[in-house]
Amino acid sequence: ECRRKAGSLTGAQGAEVAYQNCVALRTHFEKQARYQLAQMLIARDQQDQAEIELDRIMNILHHEQDADPEMLEKTSFALGALSFRRGRFEKVKQALEKVIDVDKPPTTPEGTLARFHLAESYHQLALQAYRTLDENKMPVEETENWQKRYAANLTKATSEYVSLAVALDSPETA
Repeated sequence: ECRRKAGSLTGAQGAEVAYQNCVALRTHFEKQARYQLAQMLIARDQQDQAEIELDRIMNILHHEQDADPEMLEKTSFALGALSFRRGRFEKVKQALEKVIDVDKPPTTPEGTLARFHLAESYHQLALQAYRTLDENKMPVEETENWQKRYAANLTKATSEYVSLAVALDSPETA
């Protein structure tokens, strides 16, 4: 139905129109269509619009009782990668923490890359906390909060880096 409404358009332009039709018609392919649109937007370096599409998918998935775990993982990985490239490390953390199990090695190249993005984001967040502590005079309570953030993110970064190293030592899992 979505493709039929694209008419005589072919190639990427026809696919894009078909995906937009799926989204507009709210078909059961809406999440997949939004994902493909987001990938097209990323390829055209339209990162803000791509992020909006990926956020919409995440919102839909979070409101579904039986959300598709594969779509959740794929969308989380894409949102994490996009956010990582944009230096939005807190958003990387939000996108990936729930889909990456520290005790389970990644089973795909995308999973391995997502684990790296998460580890490096924790590291960057720890560095940001350290810089905040180093550059600002603040009350004791606020200083303690930043020290806790620093320690927690550094610990998580270390844990993710170790898990990543173990996975990379086993080529069948990486």
